[in-house]
Amino acid sequence: MARFVLITNGITSTTHTGLELARRLIAAGHEATMLCHADLADVAARSDVPFVRLVADRDAFERVRTTLVSVSRLPRRSAVRSLVELPGIVWRARRDTATAIELHEVIERIDPDVVVADTEAHVAIAALSSSEIPLVLSTFLFDVEPEGGAPPLDSRLLPGAGEIAATWAANLAEGRRLRRRRWLTRRGLIDLVGPISYASNGMPALRAVARRHRYRLRRIARTDGWLRPVWYPRLPTLSTNLPELEFGSGPAGWTYVGPMVAADDGGARWHRAADSDRWRELLAARERLDKPPALVYCSFGTYRSADRDLVGRVIEAVSGRHDLQLVIGLGSTLESTAFGEPPANVLMLDWADQTAVLRHADAAIVHGGNATLNECVVSGVPMVACSTGFLDQNGVCARIEHARIGRRVDRSASSVEIGQAIDDVLGDAVLRSRIHELCAVANDPARRRIAVDVLEELAEADR
Repeated sequence: MARFVLITNGITSTTHTGLELARRLIAAGHEATMLCHADLADVAARSDVPFVRLVADRDAFERVRTTLVSVSRLPRRSAVRSLVELPGIVWRARRDTATAIELHEVIERIDPDVVVADTEAHVAIAALSSSEIPLVLSTFLFDVEPEGGAPPLDSRLLPGAGEIAATWAANLAEGRRLRRRRWLTRRGLIDLVGPISYASNGMPALRAVARRHRYRLRRIARTDGWLRPVWYPRLPTLSTNLPELEFGSGPAGWTYVGPMVAADDGGARWHRAADSDRWRELLAARERLDKPPALVYCSFGTYRSADRDLVGRVIEAVSGRHDLQLVIGLGSTLESTAFGEPPANVLMLDWADQTAVLRHADAAIVHGGNATLNECVVSGVPMVACSTGFLDQNGVCARIEHARIGRRVDRSASSVEIGQAIDDVLGDAVLRSRIHELCAVANDPARRRIAVDVLEELAEADR
């Protein structure tokens, strides 16, 4: 038996990826504990995964904030005293958070054989890279480096396009511009002198953490890839994607371990009983029909607010069609009341258990989120991919089209064009055959064991 610590950045997709990896490790007889600065206690408890919340950064910011408030509210003499004490309070807050005392204490208490950190948990990576405990990164992203010929992940380009080099040059120039622009903001000032949040991605803050641990960040990090502000080519990385969906062979040092998606129906992930009840009622009604209509699932993510007009056009595309049943998961980014009374063949859920719905879906309309892509692959559901242009969505949608597991439509597509794309996906036998092939690959027991096998080997080697 080995002990593992998994550190996540708290985003919904990476949280569920980390929880599934933890479940697989626990099922293999190991101990696995999840760490995060966000409060994931409830979702971790539903998965029976031990969880520790990191709070030292919030406490440090609160001490600084309390002092600043006192300066403005206290009598003049007391306010002057607080103002004099402020630089020392800020300095100690930065020192303590850069040293990551709390993180090291938790790691020491658990005494893991291997630490697995999400590749965007930058502060934890910087703090633990000089540790003697093996550190492995986890990412749900595709290829992020300029080498290899793949376009940047925020690009809609396919392999072989003539403008890939120029697109990379523009992409990297934009990254440099954004870093310079950040220096002039309040966040940039905090990066330089303030406390360091566990969620920080500011380069001055990350360098400060590295200096506290007596090494240079450039030893493990590069700033010229798609993933900003840095990526870590010198650290072993588990990519939770299928290599069959990658444009090339992927970065050196990456091991493609396949989607971290639960093999069961994910029934414990319903956030609201009302949504669960309405979904079960729909399933019961479909079972009573001799030939139920094709079920199409639509979700545009939980990370940021969905495009209301786009959702409206999707509803319009299926309205009145007796051959289609649409289920929309709003992810609590939109209110169902914003669309009025939905058509009879449209079920709107505030927060759907996506994996449970996809087990019954014939097609899905997605925004290009990587977690949703993998859940569709594991469930064998072809996609209508409509990128909203956020982060890696363009690149994911390009891969969906390139692998022939879905159709790509523009964000401004009309309801007629969306309806035609749905029909194409449902009626294309070659496309459906391809998604079923990848579904079999993703669900192969040997493929699902790769991540556990790799981590077991690292733990054994460390011993």
